[in-house]
Amino acid sequence: MKKYLVNYSSLCAKVLCLFIALTTQVYAAKWATIVSDRAIVYSDLQMSSEIGFIAKGKKVRIGEVLRNKGRLVPVIVNGKVAYIKVADIQSNANLVALQTATERIKSKMDEKVDEKRIAILGQSLISNIDFGKDFGSIRSENYTFYGGGVRGYYKNIQTGVGYRSTINYFTTSKDDLTYTYLGFEVDGLFSFNKNKYFDLSFFSGLILVPYSQIKYSSYFTINGYGLGGQVGADMRISIGSKLSLHLDSSYQMIKLFGYSLPENPDFPDDVSPLMNAVKFGLALSYEI
Repeated sequence: MKKYLVNYSSLCAKVLCLFIALTTQVYAAKWATIVSDRAIVYSDLQMSSEIGFIAKGKKVRIGEVLRNKGRLVPVIVNGKVAYIKVADIQSNANLVALQTATERIKSKMDEKVDEKRIAILGQSLISNIDFGKDFGSIRSENYTFYGGGVRGYYKNIQTGVGYRSTINYFTTSKDDLTYTYLGFEVDGLFSFNKNKYFDLSFFSGLILVPYSQIKYSSYFTINGYGLGGQVGADMRISIGSKLSLHLDSSYQMIKLFGYSLPENPDFPDDVSPLMNAVKFGLALSYEI
């Protein structure tokens, strides 16, 4: 009797294990119907090897775990595991929901988050240069500078926040005086319009002038440097998939230092002029 009970218990345990295994298989793999005209069967996850196709309306046994970023689902073909596209089948709601969630995640990953541009530009600068009260009647003079440069743009598309950096060179001549200077600009940028084809941004930043020169005919040439700031607006207009035109304008204030005049009885030896200016620019940019 005792031996009979032991055998009966062993048999029940085996039946229970078999039931669990079958139940697991039922829930791990389900049936689906082919809905495309030709569902291509792949032997690998990279979809580099096609081993056949399954006709529309056929039922196939599939797994529930999607592969290749949600694009493929495992399928049993002749007792072996292969892969078909999720879009080629119709199955239960759980698989469809999983596919939809996977596609949303992939779409989020593929979504463009920032914009980078490189530009060439031409500029004009209408300025007033104040040399100080020691220069009497020639204390303040107006000059129009012309120049060009290169500029880089970076912007986070989601927030509209970014920056732009510019290297430019300006020169002007009036009477016997010639002014030139090399400038570096770094600006914070905020865009109020995130349209793909039109973008209006406001900016403010610092201006560094590592080199500036004043030449007075053949009498003297003096070199200096400067530091300043600016505020302005930059409007971008798309003219192609990658190309855009930029129109920008800004108000600038630059303090210049280091000018040492030759010894003379009329003016001080050291000059530190202040330049107030309005700048206009036209740029052509390419998205990289």
